[in-house]
Formats: sequence, C-alpha cells, structure tokens
Amino acid sequence: WIAANLKQYGLQHVQLDDGFDQEDHRHWSKDWDPKTFPHGPEWLARYIKSKGFVPGIWTVPYCYCVRDGKPEWFLRDENGNVAMDYQGGGELDFSRPEVIRDYWIPLWQTMKKQGWEYYKFDMGSTVPMWAKHQARFYDKTKTPYDLSSETMKVFRDIMGPEIWHTNHPDNWGGRMGYVDVVGCGRDPGPGWKQVNNFFEVISNNTYQNHLIWYSDPDCIVLRGKPTRADAKQHNTEFLNLEEARTAASLLSIAGLQFLSGDDLPNLERDRVNLIRKTIPILPIFPIDVFGRGRDRNNYPQIFDLKVNMPSGKYDVVAVTNWSIADTRRTVLLETELALSGTRDYVIFDFWKERLIGTFRSAFETELPAHGTRVYQVHPLLDRPQLLANNRHISGVAGIRKQAWDA
Repeated sequence: WIAANLKQYGLQHVQLDDGFDQEDHRHWSKDWDPKTFPHGPEWLARYIKSKGFVPGIWTVPYCYCVRDGKPEWFLRDENGNVAMDYQGGGELDFSRPEVIRDYWIPLWQTMKKQGWEYYKFDMGSTVPMWAKHQARFYDKTKTPYDLSSETMKVFRDIMGPEIWHTNHPDNWGGRMGYVDVVGCGRDPGPGWKQVNNFFEVISNNTYQNHLIWYSDPDCIVLRGKPTRADAKQHNTEFLNLEEARTAASLLSIAGLQFLSGDDLPNLERDRVNLIRKTIPILPIFPIDVFGRGRDRNNYPQIFDLKVNMPSGKYDVVAVTNWSIADTRRTVLLETELALSGTRDYVIFDFWKERLIGTFRSAFETELPAHGTRVYQVHPLLDRPQLLANNRHISGVAGIRKQAWDA
C-alpha cells in the first residue's frame, strides 16, 4: 500500500516500530515473535527493500533481557536489584568492557547483517538511570558522557556514516555528531490534546533543525477515526480535518522530519492527501534561531517560509488559530513578513486552491478553530507568472526550471 500510494510522493523509509520482540524478554536482534513475524527479520528487511524503501527498525538497545544477560552486566540499585528499564529489559552497565565486546558490538553486527539501514534508538530510562547510578558504574572513572560517546562511536564504526540514525537529545553531549535526527519531545497520539506533544517540538526546536541536527517531533498522527491502532483505547479523541491540516502544514513548512504514525492503509483519503501534499520535507534552514518554548500561549501564529527556487522567489505563509473559536486575522505584509511596503503582492490560498487577490500592506484571513491557512505570496509581476500548484505545499516540488519569453 505504501509503495502504491506514497512512494512517488517522496516517502523513503519504512520503520518497524516495536511489536517484533517478546515483551517479557527483550533481545532486539533475535527471538522475534513468530506469530506476528513468522519469516523473521532478514526476510522483512529484504521485503521492505524490494518495494524501494530503506528498511528501518526501532530498539531500546541500552537495556537487555535480564534472564539472558550475564548478572554482572547490569546496573544495580542501592539494594543490589537490577535497574529495570523497558518491559523485561535491565539497564546495562556500559562502563564494563565485556558489555561492549559481548553485547553491543555483536548486536549491531547482527542487525546490519539482517539488512536494516535506518535505526531509531529509544533511550527508555537510560539517561536518568546513568545519572542516578553513576556511582555504581563498574569503571568509576567513566562518566555518562563517556558512555554516550563510546557506545555511539562503536555504532557508527560498524554502520558507517551513511546510515540514517534517530536518537534523543543528550544531556551530556556525548551523542552529538553521531546522530542525524533528534527526538525532541514526548510521544504524540491521536486527537488535539495528544498532538500538542508534536506542536511543542515545532514551537521549541525548529530553530535547531538542519543546523545542529534534524529535529524530530516524533510521529504525526492525522487520523480522524479509530483504526486497528486504537483497538485497546477507550474514549480516544481524533483530529478533525482542520486540525489535521494544521499539523501537516506546520511540519512541512518547518522542514522537520516527517514520520507518519498512522495505520496507513486504513487512513481516510483526505488525510492521505495531506501527507501527499506535504512530503518530501525540503532542505529548509531556520532564520528565527530561538525556541518559543512549549507553552501553547507562545506558539507561533505565523510561519513564513522564504522560497528562492526554480519555482520562483516568494513566501509560503501559514497562519494558525490556536484557539477553540473561529477568528478573523489581519496579516501585515511589511511588519510580519518583512516584505516591501511599496509594491503589490498577489496571494493564493493553497488548501482552497483559489486566488485571494492583490494586496500591498495587509490581507485578512478567516481561521477556523485550531485551523491553518497556507498562502503563496508572490510579488506581482507585469507579465504572466506561476503562483502555485497543488502538488506540494511549498510550490517547489516538480518545478525544475521556469523562464519567461516576452
């Protein structure tokens, strides 16, 4: 389904996100659940690749099955109990050379051999565990920075620089330089309340994106009705189309990693179209190099993407209403978008696919509750000009060259 419906629009990776391991004994590279994955990891990685995608996998690799690991491998609390992390996994003491030699190195050699070419590390409780139990490290000269740096160097030495890697921010800085994408927030989910976890990252961490790393707000969840993923949930809220459009618009215009978290074959067609019109993510660099924090009262009401590409030199402007009531807003071209106050601009509404008109100083927009309008704002020329297309929110995708012959 993904190959038939999203590949041509720019989707590149397919990541297996949990469900493959046994919940009571986490091994990551072996003992896969034979009922859910009867063919095993090598077959699945090959299958994903055969469809033209990069096969990826999620793990919590800093913990391991307690009953299968050697007793001395694990961090222990003040009472001598194994410091437990993720569903049957104990936190490993990476200051022990044998943990690196007998667990960490073979793990990544095995997973590379299986065919995985994208890796997402879930840090679980590792960061607070290392901070809490540092005094009980086997090698007391080691710091959490050392463990981060040394383990990531081994991972990169095995995988090489081309492997795309998602991880979490590092309090100590030891993973800096080894990580491509950083998960900067809490797990999102369906509905406006849970998608706030996703908006927090767009507000607070966009300024880092494409400069320090790619910022990752985790998965975008667009569904407006229950699917198989919600079978065990009760009283779950879902996004209406305006809210889903806000999520897709802001993620694309900000240029953060786009990771879909929906049951895609059962996703409503209008939500699939949101994905199609907002991928691929473009090489966008932030100009506003400050985070706005995670308080919704400080979320940006305007995102202004400055475009200078074969499609033209213009602005793509997203105007968002974070309130629970419909509103009307005036957008000031000179003071809010830094455009010239002495010339006219022609404005096109991307989602409604219609011309708004020509304006010099300001224009007004009606915004539904939790809704976002996206406008292409072009300097008015004295000749025919390309304003927009419905392929991509930016107007950039697919336009390789543009010229005018009078």
